[in-house]
Amino acid sequence: MEVLKVEKEKEIKFEFLTAKELEDIIYKGESLPQDPRFFSTEEGGVFRFFRPKNCLNDQDKKIFPIIKENNLIVGLAELEQSWFEDGVIVVKNVAIDYKFQDKKYGINLLDKIFQYARDNKLALQLSSYVNKDKDEGSHNKIKHIIKQMFKKYPDVKVLDNMRKGVNFLNN
Repeated sequence: MEVLKVEKEKEIKFEFLTAKELEDIIYKGESLPQDPRFFSTEEGGVFRFFRPKNCLNDQDKKIFPIIKENNLIVGLAELEQSWFEDGVIVVKNVAIDYKFQDKKYGINLLDKIFQYARDNKLALQLSSYVNKDKDEGSHNKIKHIIKQMFKKYPDVKVLDNMRKGVNFLNN
């Protein structure tokens, strides 16, 4: 666990969790999420594109970078080891609780993912949501952040959803 910064009475922490650790936090031994923020968005959850039941399958291939504010998960990502290629991590989901957006948590989360890829000599494969030509809303936000990370970490190979190299600097 890494403490990112401390604001007035706020402690911001970054961690990588296993699927089992995240499952224990979300479900606390029950069959339904115990924190309603982890329900589907249709049921009032706040982590768009994140479906705990789906995300926690194939636990040995996944890790979950999270950001906590005062011990509350406010942002998370789902990373999965590629089924097709060793040395490739697929960035499947990145979500920030809408109440905590505009605090640069998404940038911090993606920065830690890129650091992880660089430090472990891994390529990052982006989901199809990041690679859309006509992005809207949160898709456009994440594409903008990925462009920043691409500049900051030029040694990290970034692949699109077809496992081809991408160059966000020319987009």
